[in-house]
Amino acid sequence: MNPLAIASLACSLLGIVTALLGIASLALLLPIVGVILGHVALNDIRKTGKGGKPEAIAGTIIGYIAAILAVLVITILKGTADILG
Repeated sequence: MNPLAIASLACSLLGIVTALLGIASLALLLPIVGVILGHVALNDIRKTGKGGKPEAIAGTIIGYIAAILAVLVITILKGTADILG
């Protein structure tokens, strides 16, 4: 099992959690790290034949979704703060 694939999935899932909690800095950072680790893991898996391809793919896809969710949440929070003053 490729450890980068597991790290990718963990970072991406934590990115969703932090986005839902409204922690902006981590909500943007963790999914980006998850996507990068997922791509690196997929490349490594392709070269070495190790296991972990489903986890790497899931980490990459969830990372992209979490990044989009983080941008939406931050936009909504900023809009709400601007309205409330």
